Amino acid sequence: MRRWLVVIPVALSAAVSGGCMVQVDEVAAPRVPTAAAGGGGAGVGFVGGVQPVLLEFCGQCHSPGSKSGDIDLTTYDSVLASGMIVGGAPDNSKLVAMMETKAMPPPGSPKPTPEQIAVVRAWVAAGAQAD
Repeated sequence: MRRWLVVIPVALSAAVSGGCMVQVDEVAAPRVPTAAAGGGGAGVGFVGGVQPVLLEFCGQCHSPGSKSGDIDLTTYDSVLASGMIVGGAPDNSKLVAMMETKAMPPPGSPKPTPEQIAVVRAWVAAGAQAD
């Protein structure tokens, strides 16, 4: 079995620029193959799949300390309370639309990959359930 070392430069750049820092044990790698392979979101959880994407690309502006637009996207409960998703209906979910059209994150900010967006879409399509 091969083991790979993964370096996440975004966390380093956030620390250097004064952004928030997330402890490594709080974030697991997104389960991109499940969503990208058309798994319909089965097995894509919030904590292991969606939350790392939201923390990386949305958390600096949409967190308890900086609720831009009065939106907090850092926890499962806060994502539901935001009104940005409609469980089971990704085409009616503002969060999915904003990520897919690249309206958010704002210009000049790093954008999630198509695979990361697919994880969020698959999770919403599967009903946006808690882990």
